[in-house]
Amino acid sequence: MLKKNYFFILICIFIAYTFSGCTKAKLLTAAGEKLEPVTEQSEKCAVEDPRNEPYLFYKFTDKQKELIKDMQCEKSGASFGIKISGPGDESRFSFGFLYKEDFKSGSKIVTPLSSRCQVRGKYSDVKADKFSLQLCIKRTDEPEGFYFYSAGKAALLDCWIEPYKIGTEFLPEPLFSYGIDGGTVSSEIYSVDFSRAEKTLPEGMKIILTLNTKETAAAKNEDRIVFENRGEVFTVRLSGKDSFDFDSRCFKNGTGVFKFTGGNKFVKSFTAVWCKEDEAIAADIGMILDWPEKNWRQKDYELFRWSIFPDVLFFDFKDYQIQDSFLTRLAYFVEKTGYKGTFVDDDFILNNHGYNAHDYKARDLANFFTQALRHSVQLNENELLLRSILIRNGIIVTLPDGTFEEGRGCIISISRESSPSLRNQLVAHECWHGIYFMDSGFRDYVKSLYGSFNPDSLSFLKSYWATAKGLGYDLNDDYLMKNEFMAYHLQLSPQTTGAYFVTRSYWSNMRSFPDLQRYVQQTKGKDFEMVAYSLSDYVYERWGLYGGRTFLVFRESLE
Repeated sequence: MLKKNYFFILICIFIAYTFSGCTKAKLLTAAGEKLEPVTEQSEKCAVEDPRNEPYLFYKFTDKQKELIKDMQCEKSGASFGIKISGPGDESRFSFGFLYKEDFKSGSKIVTPLSSRCQVRGKYSDVKADKFSLQLCIKRTDEPEGFYFYSAGKAALLDCWIEPYKIGTEFLPEPLFSYGIDGGTVSSEIYSVDFSRAEKTLPEGMKIILTLNTKETAAAKNEDRIVFENRGEVFTVRLSGKDSFDFDSRCFKNGTGVFKFTGGNKFVKSFTAVWCKEDEAIAADIGMILDWPEKNWRQKDYELFRWSIFPDVLFFDFKDYQIQDSFLTRLAYFVEKTGYKGTFVDDDFILNNHGYNAHDYKARDLANFFTQALRHSVQLNENELLLRSILIRNGIIVTLPDGTFEEGRGCIISISRESSPSLRNQLVAHECWHGIYFMDSGFRDYVKSLYGSFNPDSLSFLKSYWATAKGLGYDLNDDYLMKNEFMAYHLQLSPQTTGAYFVTRSYWSNMRSFPDLQRYVQQTKGKDFEMVAYSLSDYVYERWGLYGGRTFLVFRESLE
């Protein structure tokens, strides 16, 4: 019996020893080596007597330094983090890197330490017993190790190396990550400072808002997260997404101190990381609508990728003339009555406006460029640029004979020449087309509504499309008819859709259809309103969108 008890005690001691002190670093242990403690106190991974020995010092092994150096060569950089258990009182802490000049005669530390970039703060400001600190390593620096200072009793629980990250993780435990300049942990936990983040991430940066899925699972689409940054307020709708990305160029006044003022319980983390440069910037429609033109990468347009539907490319052109040079010949080839399947010449493009906004699926784009090749059509410089963009993004695919087949995706476009109110309406209209191109379930639902729609109201719609200036839709194109039927019912909020068509019933082009005019006016457009509500309910349930609103993020000025 005594032997069994003795054996049991040994096992308990072994387990306690294994799980005490510093745990193995996540990435450092991948190199197969532990950190090298410099002092006896550091071996315990704890500040036990802060009055006499408040510092812990550690050296990186050669393999660990090599790992850091390799990561520094990448654009994503290298940072080092530690997990701490602290006293939760008013005592202070700090954390930073050690360099060759900090050591004398081997492993002895030169004290006091010289001034340097570090992370610092008070335990009481953290509001958690356990938390983590992370500091980015300057690309030209060669740290030999790190130090941790604590004016109160504390312990190190973990450490790791990972790519650059700046910001705050709120859950499951707080993590405060800082750029190469370091920083101070703020008592305002839901205030995140990115004012100097671009110094660490000069080659591209995005801010990632990650959601607390435990809370969002029970949330409704009406719930919001609200934050402010340098005179702008951003409202994020919850829609089943786990995260939202914000390219740093979307902010009109740059990145400053972001303050969350609503929906804090839905926020898991808010961090900035390196963002690989892409030909198309991934963004929510709400950001694209009012994207600062000063941040465009080309003078004539900016190219985006709809974050909800990544296969939808979005062109925002400087003016109608530039948009026409890219898309008017295509518009007439694809869907203009009397021109469909033919190629207008350059003079025609200069003297005729295609549309204020455009949308084209992959099949039509591939057919256009294939037929242009077969008929030796001399495309202009911007049309050739468009073709290259489509190929690079997989929307059309080049075949061995030089012709093209459809890939995956579609394009939509608007122009800055349109007024803000018209841009809002056009964006909604074109984005619905983009979803229609990409989602078969949506097309099936539209088909069911189209098939049961009141015949008189449908005749009114087709008459309007055939005679309204600048439209000229091909009424024999069944795909186009269903697509436009959907978009016209979703481009505005449902409650205004009926009035929209009643207004158009008074237009001069509809005088040739007095019976249809009379029907729409007498019914006050109720048929259109009913379909608009049905479609809005469908897209709301699936994507959190609604009639007249294709965005999940909304921007407004504080002024």
